[in-house]
Amino acid sequence: MDTTLLNLNNKNYYGVVNFLQSLENAKTYTSFMDNEELRWELYGMVERLKKGAENKIRNEFNKQLER
Repeated sequence: MDTTLLNLNNKNYYGVVNFLQSLENAKTYTSFMDNEELRWELYGMVERLKKGAENKIRNEFNKQLER
């Protein structure tokens, strides 16, 4: 997600960036799992959550710009 397109103050910037980085980290952690089926299922779940979170963040901050 390109956070430069959003009008974020420092507090919001760090919250958004760190939240999204945590989700990226969760995807990385699945690589340590021996159960391949579970690994890829969890990876996909986190990927969908991340995309949904990015959309939600983008929509919310775009609403704030319109006000």
